[in-house]
Amino acid sequence: MDEFSKTQENMANQVKELYDERDTCTDMLDNVTSRIEGRPKADVYLMYDNDTRYDDFDVVGVRVPFSYADCYKDLVNNYVPENSAKLWCLRAALWQSKQDDDNDDEDDLKCVLEIAKYGVRKPATGFRTRREYRTLSLEERNRFHAALNSLYHSNHTNVTCFALIHRMALIKGGAHGGNAFLPWHRAFITFFEEALRRIDDRVFLPYWDSSMDDNMAVSPALSVMWDNNHMGTGSGVVNSGPFAGWIARDNPLTRNVASGKGSLYEQSRIDQVMGYCMLADFHGLWERGHNSVHVWVGGTMAGLMAAADPVFWMHHAFVDYQWEKFRERQKTVCGIDPASDYPPNNPDKPEHNPEARMVGMQFLANEDGIKDTWTDAWYNYSDTPKCSNNCGGSSELFCDEASGLCVSEMRLFAPGATQIRNVIRTKRAATYADLIQRGAKPYTGKCSIDPYAQECAKGPPPRTVEQLVEALVNDDDKRYPLPPVIKDAEEKLRDEIDYFYSYPEEKGIPFFKPAPEGKNDCRTRETFVYDIVKALVTEKKITGTIENPTKGNVTRVKYNPN
Repeated sequence: MDEFSKTQENMANQVKELYDERDTCTDMLDNVTSRIEGRPKADVYLMYDNDTRYDDFDVVGVRVPFSYADCYKDLVNNYVPENSAKLWCLRAALWQSKQDDDNDDEDDLKCVLEIAKYGVRKPATGFRTRREYRTLSLEERNRFHAALNSLYHSNHTNVTCFALIHRMALIKGGAHGGNAFLPWHRAFITFFEEALRRIDDRVFLPYWDSSMDDNMAVSPALSVMWDNNHMGTGSGVVNSGPFAGWIARDNPLTRNVASGKGSLYEQSRIDQVMGYCMLADFHGLWERGHNSVHVWVGGTMAGLMAAADPVFWMHHAFVDYQWEKFRERQKTVCGIDPASDYPPNNPDKPEHNPEARMVGMQFLANEDGIKDTWTDAWYNYSDTPKCSNNCGGSSELFCDEASGLCVSEMRLFAPGATQIRNVIRTKRAATYADLIQRGAKPYTGKCSIDPYAQECAKGPPPRTVEQLVEALVNDDDKRYPLPPVIKDAEEKLRDEIDYFYSYPEEKGIPFFKPAPEGKNDCRTRETFVYDIVKALVTEKKITGTIENPTKGNVTRVKYNPN
């Protein structure tokens, strides 16, 4: 009881410190307790009334994983505004555990029913064509973002409602880890898209081809996807960009891109799965790749409320797009009717059998998800950008002629590649082999006694690309510092990393698991400088915005250890 009393006293002190925020806090406490059957809603005013004893009214049961004071002290810094810190710490201190939160009442989740009540044969807002997100015009992108925000703030049919349906499907099963994965998500994202189009019928659900980010020679954390004109914050609580301030039910929307866990879709994986003919062979490999993208984005996307992140919908649109490409191959190459290719019953996973009802969408059976109705009456796709069409004419993509693949532009350090190439050229001239060739004295005679003399060569040359890159990055003698443009970008990324770690760790166990060791993308935010220098040393194209090196106006530096 002493410990409980201390907890009560600690909570009272915490709420007193938040007197100025009491209206907001009351709303937050209402949200925390309103779904707990038999519990009264907490009244923050009673908590800071010195004349009221706690045993005079019901106190909300909470877990306090750390003291409010410590939390607040850690958060009030250059990265977290004071009011945001107060609200976050209150949320952390007063977070009511809902026993795995798996008691969502399906009858309350009517957002899909609101869309489907007009039938599924034909959408009310008409046919639409989905395109890659970075090929949208500025007007199209702004309309898409505006529709998402309108849906987020809607009363009943809203983003949170859809996210809770997906969460229910994760907990109950029937939408992941089996044959229904692709059919279930096809129906689900299409109803979500229709909800957006009820707001603006010029909007469609674009897809995010993450393989074009994977094609980057540097960390995909530098993709334009994570700037404020696109998806916003990629590291930590999403507090910038079009979705700043979004809440994933009980927690702020968060991300942790390029943490070293998970990976994006690779072109080689896409090529591999397209070699099959039957859905039973395709869906397992494709779903595992999908899981890795969830983990790579991290934060909310890795947990039960994944669908609360706008990235979720574009990721799944790409998953569906590639499935549709596979279905086309089934028709033209394999001679299989994809509308009849639902795998046989699996007694170990009856919820994935063809006649089983879709969880959260009971008006559909799993096998309904493979029918041609969706792409005949609801939507189709424009192909992902290719080098052959100038990467869709997008200024946010460029063609890497060496690989023949389209690559995402960078949000940091797009300019300055010429500058670093010049620095690399200068540094290369300072290696041992080059100095000898230019007339420096080798380690013989006087130079063997006094190797630090001005005329003597300075150490043995790097023997591998990796050694050369490390020598350039470390620059221990400080004679050839990296260009300011790289230092500025590195500082920005360091700020993002510090910002991410400035918030307490989110509660809840991630649903999507990291890939086995060796299958995670090791290009992280921390490896920014190394990745940039290595890409330039090995002559990989990192941006399409610099001068064309094939025209001779950019110094190209090849590594030659001899």
